[in-house]
Amino acid sequence: MPDDNELDIRTIDVSALTPEQWDALKRHVIRRAHEERAQVVREMFTRLFDWLRRSSQSTVPIVPPSIATTTRHRGA
Repeated sequence: MPDDNELDIRTIDVSALTPEQWDALKRHVIRRAHEERAQVVREMFTRLFDWLRRSSQSTVPIVPPSIATTTRHRGA
């Protein structure tokens, strides 16, 4: 039997669902979407912090000095 995250909604006849089953399906889909979005956000921040940590340990500047100088004076 597939677990909760393996539900294939393409195999469900939504026209045959009772209102209670339809509500349960919607809650399931919303919960999965929230879980997947939270996982993506966690991965994004993990990668960002890893990159920042590696960059701070590097002797090469993150932004080349010529770009940093040009950008700084652009608004003046």
